[in-house]
Amino acid sequence: MKEGFETRISDLTVMLQESQSLASNISEKRLK
Repeated sequence: MKEGFETRISDLTVMLQESQSLASNISEKRLK
C-alpha cells in the first residue's frame, strides 16, 4: 500500500514539473 502511494506522489511530481515547463514555454512565446 505504501509503495503505491509513493509511486503516485512521484507521478504527480513529474506531472507538475511537465505542466510548469509547458506554462513557462507558453509564457516565453507570448513575450516574444
